[in-house]
Amino acid sequence: MKNIVIVCLLLFPAISLKAQFNHIVEAGIVVYEYKINQYERSKKLLGQESVADKYRDYLYSLEQNRFVSREYKLSFDRNASFFQLMNNKGMTNYLDFLLGIPTTSVYRDLNVDSLRMTKETGEDTYNLKDAIVPIKWKFTTERMDILGYECRRANAIILDSIYIIAFYCPDINVSAGPSIFSGLPGLILGVSIPYDNINIFATEVRLDNPEVPKTSLKKETRKTMTFNEYGDFIKSLSSSKSRIDYNQRSLYF
Repeated sequence: MKNIVIVCLLLFPAISLKAQFNHIVEAGIVVYEYKINQYERSKKLLGQESVADKYRDYLYSLEQNRFVSREYKLSFDRNASFFQLMNNKGMTNYLDFLLGIPTTSVYRDLNVDSLRMTKETGEDTYNLKDAIVPIKWKFTTERMDILGYECRRANAIILDSIYIIAFYCPDINVSAGPSIFSGLPGLILGVSIPYDNINIFATEVRLDNPEVPKTSLKKETRKTMTFNEYGDFIKSLSSSKSRIDYNQRSLYF
């Protein structure tokens, strides 16, 4: 019994130190899976056009392979975060283009209210710079374990009508997250956007060897635009080629 007490006393400082360390983590790397239900998104995008013969084979192919995944890496510290696409399934036709030009990087200076985003399709690169999208979070009592980290749930409505669910980890004390999502008292490890059929969840967390977040985007091939300017540009392309009602809100994700 005496030996057990001694072992417990020896282990307690180490356990206590680990618990304290978890609460002061301020830098690291997180890998996310960005998963999209392309079948459901296509049907919503097409609307009444979804029954047209010219889209029948396309939708059938998506029904057999509903999900597409992209892998992103987020490097972060107390001052900045950099969210970067690691792989990208090539887009094969115009509908793929409209489903959302993939975001290839998002850089955020956490000390100012702005972000820089890069989107690419084929050989075209688009650089966006704008104010951070304001998110008014509502906290809940729900918890979720993500890769061994206890995360808390918060809900919000952004861009007037998009409902989002986020799970953040208070033990990683950085107010950042994947893509444009941030503003919670801890790093966001999971995001669900039900209407847009998007789920972004961490698949790996590395806190032992953090990287310094990048501070610049790729060389500009077009002028830097705001989100609204870019949305109008993409909408003009879609309206000139089809009757599809393009939802430019998807550009943010």
